[in-house]
Amino acid sequence: MITAHNLSRRFGNKTIFSELSFTVEPGSTLGLLGNNGAGKSTLIHVLSGLISSNEGYAEIEGYRTDNPAQLRLLKSHIGLMPEFSSLNPDLSGYEQVQFSGLLYQCSEAQIRKATEELIPYLFENPDDLQMRCRVYSTGMKKKLSFILALMHQPEVLLLDEPFSGLDPRTSRKVIGLLNQYKASGRTALVSSHHLGYTGQTATHIAVLHEGKFVFEGGISAFTRDGATQLDESLHQLLGDSQSDEQAPSLF
Repeated sequence: MITAHNLSRRFGNKTIFSELSFTVEPGSTLGLLGNNGAGKSTLIHVLSGLISSNEGYAEIEGYRTDNPAQLRLLKSHIGLMPEFSSLNPDLSGYEQVQFSGLLYQCSEAQIRKATEELIPYLFENPDDLQMRCRVYSTGMKKKLSFILALMHQPEVLLLDEPFSGLDPRTSRKVIGLLNQYKASGRTALVSSHHLGYTGQTATHIAVLHEGKFVFEGGISAFTRDGATQLDESLHQLLGDSQSDEQAPSLF
């Protein structure tokens, strides 16, 4: 479970978001939407404890992000997948799995599930995991990062652009795993510009715009019970009239 209490974050004089309060219940997946630069990644970084909030705090599985002692314990209960890879380029994929297993104090069964089930499921050629991460494509990095976020079976998942760089077949597999995760009663927050994929796993939608949530509610309410697509609903909400303007003549 995720509960945010009046979260605010600034960088210098720039306010990224202010006084955000929301809850994501167990068994729910919140799709976090918004334009580039809206602050979605910053919010995920605050929730995961990578950066602190200026005001307010979040409570995840009973652990508060403004309490240093609780924050250290919190990190073993969340699975974080950042937008950009944090893999060690000098490790092979399998070494990265082993290393992350040590960091999260995974059991042998959890490491075995990652290497014998998740890797073959997401990688068409598991031998790719023998290569150093420095030569991985964007899609390979995404798949491995997703495995690392899941392998310790966390209660909460925080995923930033998990579908970016993935082919449609792998994206469907990730959606299937996320829906299994949701059905197990766990909690997820997914930030993504791939709205079609988001709509296949999210139960709720929050739209971050100019530092505030301009919508927060069930996906059926956001799409008017399916009368509109996610992208159309987002376009109407944000009133992005520039997307309708005629493109300049370049050729």
